[in-house]
Amino acid sequence: MEGLHDDYYISAIIAVHDPNGVRMPERMKAGKFAINGVSLAPIEKTVENGRKIIAFRTEKTVAAIKKAMDAAKSAP
Repeated sequence: MEGLHDDYYISAIIAVHDPNGVRMPERMKAGKFAINGVSLAPIEKTVENGRKIIAFRTEKTVAAIKKAMDAAKSAP
């Protein structure tokens, strides 16, 4: 069900670890190497975007954990 469960961001993250994880050859052959009109090609760009997404999410998660730890230290 195209457009209902496929997400560019998640696919980009998967592609960082393994471009075949997004079924690139099969999707290209079927002419469906896009998600909601956003092409996953070239895969190198999608992998680069995936790396940026991972870095962003990591930075935000670490900041939230540090904030929670600091709040816990200063709690009575």
